[in-house]
Amino acid sequence: MNAYSQESRKAVANFSSERLLIANSDIAINSGKLLLQEVCNSNIKMSNIYLLIHPIENGFNNISPVEEMIYNDFGGSIGASGVIIVKEESQLTDKEIDKKIISLNK
Repeated sequence: MNAYSQESRKAVANFSSERLLIANSDIAINSGKLLLQEVCNSNIKMSNIYLLIHPIENGFNNISPVEEMIYNDFGGSIGASGVIIVKEESQLTDKEIDKKIISLNK
């Protein structure tokens, strides 16, 4: 995974390693904040934003409890109100993602 420049969308620095999806937390947090600002604009309150993490690439799809803690800390650090960690190994459809999000609002 790479951090990117908001203007050019070109990778500027890696925040992953062969073993960890988030190996460099500073770069990951800065990239996550930029991404949330871009996606949400200024119209959406950050307290309503949930981060969905679905690592499906080989080597990242077997999530340990420590990695879950890192993902939850990452979500809080970038301003998300919660984190949804998806452990299924196959890519989710839009309907499956919607179902996971709707279940949070019940």
